[in-house]
Amino acid sequence: MPNTILWFRAFCGLLSLLYLAVAGLGIAILVTPPEELGMEPMQANVFGTMVLVLGVLFFLPTLLGQSLPPRPGAWVIGFALILMGVTTVVLVPLSLPLLHFWKKPAVQAWFGRNVS
Repeated sequence: MPNTILWFRAFCGLLSLLYLAVAGLGIAILVTPPEELGMEPMQANVFGTMVLVLGVLFFLPTLLGQSLPPRPGAWVIGFALILMGVTTVVLVPLSLPLLHFWKKPAVQAWFGRNVS
């Protein structure tokens, strides 16, 4: 197994913790009185629900990304998860090098992709 796979699994673990924290923030927004947030009750409910749903929706794939099997389709899923990390400013220094090594022929071959 290439070292890149181990780094990818650690990266997915970090991403899943980040998105779990986002979901927790959504819960915190929902239980905090709207007056403390400087929002109307409907605003706070909609915003808290959106943050919670997005946190959970992004948490699940990153959690599953830690155990991707060595199959060609899994490489594409991993690629997409790394690109999700690129959109998070604090993770760009981790995402870009990982993306560089993810496209290497050895990693693609480990996933059973035809490297040309």
